[in-house]
Amino acid sequence: METASGMDKPQAPPCPCVAVGEQNTPNMKIVPKPFWNEDSARISRTLWLPSLNLIEREWTGELVTEGWGTCKRSASDQPITDSKRRKREEEQTEKQQAEKVRRFRLYPTTEQKAILRNWFGTARWTYNRCLDAVEKKEVAKNKKDLRAAFLNKDAIDNMGKPWVLETPYDIRNAAMQDLLNAYDSAHARYTNDKKVFKIKHRSRRKSRQESIVIHHKHWSRVKGKYAFLRKMKSAEPLPHDLNYDSRLVYQRTTGHYYLCVPMPLRVLDGPSSDRLISLDPGVRTFLTGYSPDGEAIELGKNDIGHIYRLCHWLDELHSKYSVKDISRAKRWRMKKAAGKLRRRIQNLVSDMHCRIAKYLCTTFNLVILPSFPVQQMVMRKGGQRRIRSKTARAMATWSHYRFQQRLLDKAREYKSCKVVLVSEEYTSKTCGRCGKHNDVGSSKKYSCKECRFECDRDVNGARNILVRCMTVDRTVDKYLHRNDDRVDGLHPVQQPAL
Repeated sequence: METASGMDKPQAPPCPCVAVGEQNTPNMKIVPKPFWNEDSARISRTLWLPSLNLIEREWTGELVTEGWGTCKRSASDQPITDSKRRKREEEQTEKQQAEKVRRFRLYPTTEQKAILRNWFGTARWTYNRCLDAVEKKEVAKNKKDLRAAFLNKDAIDNMGKPWVLETPYDIRNAAMQDLLNAYDSAHARYTNDKKVFKIKHRSRRKSRQESIVIHHKHWSRVKGKYAFLRKMKSAEPLPHDLNYDSRLVYQRTTGHYYLCVPMPLRVLDGPSSDRLISLDPGVRTFLTGYSPDGEAIELGKNDIGHIYRLCHWLDELHSKYSVKDISRAKRWRMKKAAGKLRRRIQNLVSDMHCRIAKYLCTTFNLVILPSFPVQQMVMRKGGQRRIRSKTARAMATWSHYRFQQRLLDKAREYKSCKVVLVSEEYTSKTCGRCGKHNDVGSSKKYSCKECRFECDRDVNGARNILVRCMTVDRTVDKYLHRNDDRVDGLHPVQQPAL
């Protein structure tokens, strides 16, 4: 196993911001069950009922003014009291354990790149030589013997490799420590999972990225080999001091340099009011949200079309450089252009993930998000699957699981924001008014044949996710502190009799 060359994220303690509801493990056989019962009907009567003629509001918030995605917010025509809001205050924290990593893009000069390449090469050489010696049992697997054999000046002079000493000792020592950490991880995996695997060498050609450790004690030096680090240009101002050992990462596929700096988690107050939202992930609309306070929100509606066009151009490039009768230089240029286009798609999706996660954590006290197993949905069973290849690609491009992890990580920064992971069986088929099941297929509109109720299918699904969560899991109750005169902590509204 080749050790990861990126920044090793510190192990954070169990996060109090996440509540896992009813979940299905990968090895469990999923058996969908209807959720609607008398409790669901009672809960549904306390929620405002969306319709096709929702009042659309113009959104002038952060998501539109600074982001590229489409965001629409619809309001209920039913009178509902708005929740009180207040500005959050930052919590002053002392130095503590690092629980997050911030990445700074670096722009080194040609001379600085040459120095960094030598450092990366020497660290890779040290790692591989230590690995060979340990595998051949020539040197004991401990720091003292490995340092004496491959790190100390006398050992380097005996090998006749003076170029190794051009790289600082601490960088070479960190490469040796990475090898020992890899052995510890291999031993822990064998102890837990009974899986045996071989630790591989670091390869310059096969590795997509490499990294070296920059110790915090060397960051502030103004003379010596480390003096140029703080002078490198960067996309954002580099920190004046480092409190933790950091990693300088080189992505070989893109040619980008990054400084990954561990930082303590700064917990903010977040929203003070009891506002909640239930989300329904999708393809045509990335996320549809339903709030009992009288709002239905569509995040990323029809933005998959922009992603489709970029994917189409990427496919055309791939088909052009895949033919045999093309020069090597032209194929290299096309592959480079395809890599840039692929990174553009990834950056657009990541930008939307970050902005939506921040908006949800700073606006709502409780976020209900269903698990969206894209990998199982796009998997072919018996050579067939129920969704088209175009839909499967869109689901994979949106990276719903990556957004889920981003949201969980962002919620750690806000004290009053909780994220509940639930299941979504039968939420798209169930009528939000009478509870009957209707096959909606690929229609954008939900129509109930029993009670003639019509609604946007995604809004109806988001509302049913909330109803199901309160019916099956009951995880919402302990996170909302409401007055006792409200049913299930929600405002009672006038609804047609069921």
